Amino acid sequence: MKTPLLFLLLLVGNHLFAAEETDRIGLYFWKHARTMKSCHINGDLDDGSQASEPGQKFQVIEIIKDSAIIKILDYTKKKDDKTLELSPKFFVYNYKADRTVYTNSATENRMARAYGANQLYFKIPVIDLDKYAVREEIIKASLAAGIINFPFKYRPQKDNKDFTGSFNFGAGVGYTFSHKSWRTFTHSVLSGYSISNIVLDAASVTKNAEKLESTNNFTAFSFSLGYMVQYDKVQAGIFLGWDNISKITHNEFNWVYQGKPWISVGFGLAIFSGEKVKAGTDIEQPENLQ
Repeated sequence: MKTPLLFLLLLVGNHLFAAEETDRIGLYFWKHARTMKSCHINGDLDDGSQASEPGQKFQVIEIIKDSAIIKILDYTKKKDDKTLELSPKFFVYNYKADRTVYTNSATENRMARAYGANQLYFKIPVIDLDKYAVREEIIKASLAAGIINFPFKYRPQKDNKDFTGSFNFGAGVGYTFSHKSWRTFTHSVLSGYSISNIVLDAASVTKNAEKLESTNNFTAFSFSLGYMVQYDKVQAGIFLGWDNISKITHNEFNWVYQGKPWISVGFGLAIFSGEKVKAGTDIEQPENLQ
């Protein structure tokens, strides 16, 4: 009984370790400068080493035991279909041979950034990858849904400007834009739907004001459109909305704000984001992190 159980544990352990290695492969950028040892693609060390730069992007090619084999993204910019503009750092981080060898190489190889034996690779400890680098992932654009609170409403109508407290909750549905996983802020456009409490008084109606009692609370349906920014778990935005009381009530009192726009700030709760996907690697190496 012990032998099959031990075999099963080893099998599960190996599977989890392999999955962890695969999860590490992808695009990163350095937060801090670290020493990177030159190596071949199989991990065999070459002569020399280079210091990384904060903000420098690199791709993890393979994990070998406790080390990662990486390739620094190209310090090149496409000028046209046959020419790449080189940064001086290209021959420090991307290419082993000198400029003459590069110039004499096949054009299609250069444009594909396929440098063969002249490609520079570096070997770094996995612990450096975990402590001093950040995974460059993209969270895809997605639908957003949650609850929005409007603490007040400002009605900017000419000759009838009004500022009132309006503590109410409504459902919010919208669209969260794609963003890099390390970005602090995310942005969404939302539409809001809520039931609001409206107080009618003599100043806000043009008919039958004498019928109004001291307390005149009516229910209105509110629709809004807005732009919301999220920082960590905190969400806030600005919204433009419209209130509509029932047709019967409006016909009786002629509420001056019926269907007229109001402005408010909104605070969101539980606006959900999309899934993470690996960022592409066919991009130019920026001088500074954007």
